Amino acid sequence: MAAGLPDPARPARPAGWGLPAKPQVTLRLLRMLAAVNGQAWNATQIGQSLGLSYHTVNSYLDYSRGLPDPPLPPWHAKSASGS
Repeated sequence: MAAGLPDPARPARPAGWGLPAKPQVTLRLLRMLAAVNGQAWNATQIGQSLGLSYHTVNSYLDYSRGLPDPPLPPWHAKSASGS
């Protein structure tokens, strides 16, 4: 799906609806998600580190899945000479 276009598989979010976490909690959650990237998901472990229940951690993760995917820059630029 092209970046910026709505995905029909994702439910639309009402205006003003957002993640209820404090910005500090959101930042810590994002850092923890980056640290466990590629590992088996354990919401209980993440929740204990943040002082949240695993239900809350999973709901925050579900919220992030509803956000539009940002376009990724190319991994490397192709040289003009083609080599």
